[in-house]
Amino acid sequence: MTYLEILLLAIGLSLDTFAVSVSTGFVEQKGIRFFRATKIAVVMAFFQGVFPFVGWLVGSNIVQLFQDYDHWIAFALLFLLGIYMIYGSLTEGSDDKYRKIDRVSVISMAIATSIDSLIVGLSFGMVHVNIWIACAMIAFFTYLFAMIGMLIGKKTGNLIGHKFEIAAGFVIMLIGVKILLEHL
Repeated sequence: MTYLEILLLAIGLSLDTFAVSVSTGFVEQKGIRFFRATKIAVVMAFFQGVFPFVGWLVGSNIVQLFQDYDHWIAFALLFLLGIYMIYGSLTEGSDDKYRKIDRVSVISMAIATSIDSLIVGLSFGMVHVNIWIACAMIAFFTYLFAMIGMLIGKKTGNLIGHKFEIAAGFVIMLIGVKILLEHL
């Protein structure tokens, strides 16, 4: 596998993270400062970078086992997270308070958007690839796209208002549906 192919793969794997990060910026708006965004982006990049390595370690013998269920797991995690976000928006008392996404939600988003990376890692066992460079590139672009996504979400969220969290929840749910439909 060439470096260009790894680069394109890394960018492709980062796009779901970008969409989820835009939603995160919408939700947190005032609370998404550089340090907070960095922490979220690092978690997203960690899972996105480690999952291909784990997949590569597991090897190609059980690739079919994960391929049959990865889309259902990602769908369930993202769909439930979207419902949670919508519920939180509807039950929150004040519009001028920002909502902080909790650790469980951040980790759920990171895992859900990284399941495809696990499958990619399983396929790495079938082709010649420098796993360290591949994982590093995937993690780097995930971090970059997460930071850009949160910045865009924060800037756009301030213009649209706090109630956009409902739409952000639906966006996350739709990403889950998209992942499910792509695999069915």
